[in-house]
Amino acid sequence: DKKEHLRTVERETLRAREILKNLLDFSRRKPPQLVNADMGMVVQDTIPLIKGQAKLSNVVITTSCNNSLPQVSIDVDEIRQVFVNLINNACFAMPKGGSLDIRCRAERDSAGRQSVIVEFSDTGHGIPEEHLDKIFDPFFSARPDGGSTGLGLSISYMIMQNHGGRIEVESAVDKGSIFKVIIPVLDV
Repeated sequence: DKKEHLRTVERETLRAREILKNLLDFSRRKPPQLVNADMGMVVQDTIPLIKGQAKLSNVVITTSCNNSLPQVSIDVDEIRQVFVNLINNACFAMPKGGSLDIRCRAERDSAGRQSVIVEFSDTGHGIPEEHLDKIFDPFFSARPDGGSTGLGLSISYMIMQNHGGRIEVESAVDKGSIFKVIIPVLDV
């Protein structure tokens, strides 16, 4: 009985530490350490970090990234954090397993500005329409078990803003979600 109480104390202490770390990350708005990078390589380098979580969740991850993507100026660690957050959320949205397709492409908008888009498309339970306008708010979590601090998407949103980019989402209940990470290609 005492051992179980100690395990509970330890588990909650670790959870509190994670919440505090997320709060500190959210409150520290440090400028990104930019380097020129290939987004396809960042995606490939991120997959091993979450492979275990995906396997436990019975989620199959496929990637399709064009080898001729233009380089973007990013803080690789911060963008990797965005990707990990999105992949973890996708795995949570598929408690009985499913698939996550990650695609990379370059695209020009109507003004001729080029961006690299990394799209995360899952077969999860989707996001109810009434939650879509809240998902990037700090501390908002739709998880019923309280297993989230509600900071992952907020931090990801802030990171993208610091990079001059954005995150867009399309979702339908019982059909899945598509998150698009859009990073502008800077003219040099």
